[in-house]
Amino acid sequence: MPKAKGKTRRQKFGSRIRHARDRAAAVRQKLAEMELAIRALEVDLEGRPQELVQKPYLVDYVRCMVENHGEDWKADRPELWFSSAPLWRTRKP
Repeated sequence: MPKAKGKTRRQKFGSRIRHARDRAAAVRQKLAEMELAIRALEVDLEGRPQELVQKPYLVDYVRCMVENHGEDWKADRPELWFSSAPLWRTRKP
């Protein structure tokens, strides 16, 4: 008796995709057909403006830690090295 569970599962590799793929084409040609290929000369990294990442919560956190614990606030407190939650939000003044 065949298993009914096997037919309801998602098919990982469809035969249509396998037969539609051109094995003789080069990777560069496949990327060009999908419009994913770019030339190195077309990319202008210097002309792009740099994105400014603003994290005011991080600035406030570091400012509070420096004011309360001095310039070397991370060296004497190893629990802060890998802390994911900012302590200034959890503490009550």
